[in-house]
Amino acid sequence: MTKRENELADKFESRGIPGHMVDGLALYVTQGLGQGGFLTALLENDFMRAAGQADDMNIYALKAYAMVFFNDIPASCYGSPEKVDAWMKHRGEAGQ
Repeated sequence: MTKRENELADKFESRGIPGHMVDGLALYVTQGLGQGGFLTALLENDFMRAAGQADDMNIYALKAYAMVFFNDIPASCYGSPEKVDAWMKHRGEAGQ
């Protein structure tokens, strides 16, 4: 991972994102790499689907995800399926 990805991963973990999720979220932000069903549902603002796919750690981290999304990642990379699709097509921050 790049320096930027490592910095993001450290920030995400310090804010309460489960350790097994921080690298994937960092790679999504920086490179637009697609992620699993839970994280994709969160990014697309589909709470019901996200809650249904959350593992035992992620279900308790929903507030942490909301705070990270609001404070630490670009608003253009989350909020709807269209935004997530466009972010991945443009390869995240790397394609901006």
